[in-house]
Amino acid sequence: MTNAEKQAAYRARIRKNEGGYSGKALSLMLSGDAHLALDVIRESHPELSYKEIVEMLLIKRAEESKPGYFRLPFDYMKL
Repeated sequence: MTNAEKQAAYRARIRKNEGGYSGKALSLMLSGDAHLALDVIRESHPELSYKEIVEMLLIKRAEESKPGYFRLPFDYMKL
């Protein structure tokens, strides 16, 4: 195994763990309307972080595209 292959395998192990967190950073630039909508959701659900809200909305959209594919540990329909 070459050094580059070892480094790639190491990065792959770091990115995936039992919790399913990929470790990939994501930066979003939201439009004004999207930012306001995110703030409204956050105000009505202060127990959720912005990260959790965005994850729920992304998963919901993906689930609508592929019904039954995603299983959520929470009820995103209460948003």
